[in-house]
Amino acid sequence: MFNKACWGILFGAVVAVLSVINKVLPHEYLYYGMQRIFIKEMISWTNFSLLTFTGLFVFTSLLNRLTLKVVKNRDLNNTLSIMFFSAIALCLYITNFNDKVYKLITNTFINVVRKLSPGDVKLESFALTSSQNVKILFLIIIGIIILVALQWLWRRILVLPAVSVFLKKLNYCSTYLSLAIVLVIVLANMGVYLDKKINPPSGPNVILIILDTLRKDHLGCYGYERNTSPNIDAFAEDAVVFNNAFSAASWTLPSIAGIQTSQYPSVLGMRKGLTAINDNFITIAELFNNSNYRTKSVVSVLLLQAWLGFDQGYDEFDDENALDKIRIDTHISSASITQKAISFLEQNKNQKHFLFLHFFDAHSDFLLHEKYNYYPEYKGPYNSKGHPQKDLLDKFKTLSQEDIKHFVALYDSEINFIDEHLGKLFEKLKQLGLYDDSLIILTADHGEEFLERGEMIGHGITLFQEQINVPLIIKYPGNRHRGRLENYVGTIDLMPTMGTVAGITIPEKYDYAGRQISFSPDRQTNGDGRAIISEIGLFDFAKLQSVTQNGWKYVYDLAKGTDMLFDLKHDPQELQNVALNNKEKLSKLKGILSDWKKKTEIQKRQKALEVKDVTVSEAQLQQLRDLGYVQ
Repeated sequence: MFNKACWGILFGAVVAVLSVINKVLPHEYLYYGMQRIFIKEMISWTNFSLLTFTGLFVFTSLLNRLTLKVVKNRDLNNTLSIMFFSAIALCLYITNFNDKVYKLITNTFINVVRKLSPGDVKLESFALTSSQNVKILFLIIIGIIILVALQWLWRRILVLPAVSVFLKKLNYCSTYLSLAIVLVIVLANMGVYLDKKINPPSGPNVILIILDTLRKDHLGCYGYERNTSPNIDAFAEDAVVFNNAFSAASWTLPSIAGIQTSQYPSVLGMRKGLTAINDNFITIAELFNNSNYRTKSVVSVLLLQAWLGFDQGYDEFDDENALDKIRIDTHISSASITQKAISFLEQNKNQKHFLFLHFFDAHSDFLLHEKYNYYPEYKGPYNSKGHPQKDLLDKFKTLSQEDIKHFVALYDSEINFIDEHLGKLFEKLKQLGLYDDSLIILTADHGEEFLERGEMIGHGITLFQEQINVPLIIKYPGNRHRGRLENYVGTIDLMPTMGTVAGITIPEKYDYAGRQISFSPDRQTNGDGRAIISEIGLFDFAKLQSVTQNGWKYVYDLAKGTDMLFDLKHDPQELQNVALNNKEKLSKLKGILSDWKKKTEIQKRQKALEVKDVTVSEAQLQQLRDLGYVQ
């Protein structure tokens, strides 16, 4: 039995090396000088590999001994043991089709491994695509055949004298080598543990809250007449409210990827379709993890899952509310997300942490929450149980004013519901004594249009203010800064801002696009002259880039080759294209956009990134259609 365990350790060590090469080295932590997270990731994979394969070898040995009492033929017994073990693995895999059973089995094992690991064990999402299902089933069958063949060959090689002597020496060496490996790994784990004690984070706890599809003008703190956000409004009283914050894109994937990496979508390679975050980019979570913060992410849409790279740097990555098997038109996630956040805060109240929360309920489908019914008298053809974004995009020309009022009321109902649960989160933070000294940021990835120009209900196709001028509310530790600022800022500024407040330096070699946000009111000089860039390229017919500066906004349509210029001070609804009458201003903003495009092209060439396009299952594809992201 001891000998089997030793061989399991050696086999696990080999797998650990391969895992580090394939999973850790591509992140270029050593290139960026982030040695701590590199060591933690390496040890985590090693712990996982050693525990897994040692357990498998020991289990196989026990199984072999038990079955030998029944099956007297050793060759047949070994073959049956291998086939039986493979059948168990196959049964465990098949339970993937029953989420509760599958997650109970796998999560129990993974949680045990994580308890013994200093960092996160990066595992693939449990919700495998149909193509992966076929591949894994095929590999299991092939594996059984190969194992049976090797077992047959092994028994015939053992009878050779030279082989017998060699194996005895090999077994002798394997014992000492495996013990040496265990000793090194134990010392390495102890080193990581001591490092956390000796070098604890000096900055505050940090919480980043992103409310999907939230328009800033539907919040009370931004002047909305309905009482949709009493808890957010109360939070804003302790914080700085930014009136001119802009997202880098008007749909979820590139916008939040830009927040996580402080990069524009073009640099990330996210011009069109589904593209994963490349390992070469540093994320917010990796910065905090490298500084010994405990990191956790709770997401609620498939666009933010691990297979798109959004798990990078997180000790705990929770996408239970984002699985592709969830009915997007009926699923309500705010309560679950809030409870998961509260559980994490209770467990880590004495440990510095970075917590990322993504609330999706304000996104279509718009569902009615009965106690927040703003238009009960509606008698039109659309119910309150949700309508996929695709349906709204297809039917917008037939909607009446009453229908629009109905959908806006449902949207506000969703905001109210999210606000209710944010209130519970803020209250728990205060109860735990974490609220005052934490850096808490609340923003949105994009907004939503409701036929303001008669063109669409939704987002991801235009760059009008309703979609990219997002809410941004930042509560500084100790509530030292409060009020309202007119500074022009981008959501790509959040990464360097969080790093600065937490005392974390971004590696010099990492060329990021954002800048530290100023909380000083003396810089309210009409946006301090800064130009903010946004872009979209989800569909071939909607490829746009915009520059917003000093109350002016330039939008270039790449598909049509046309220019639009808006005077936001006198035309905040962007109804009049004044490009022909303001050629000097147009030329200036076009020059800014041209310089930006040159810079991003240089960045892309320097990184020479491989765009990580992904494949999706039919269930995922249907969700994306319902959300309006796929035609």
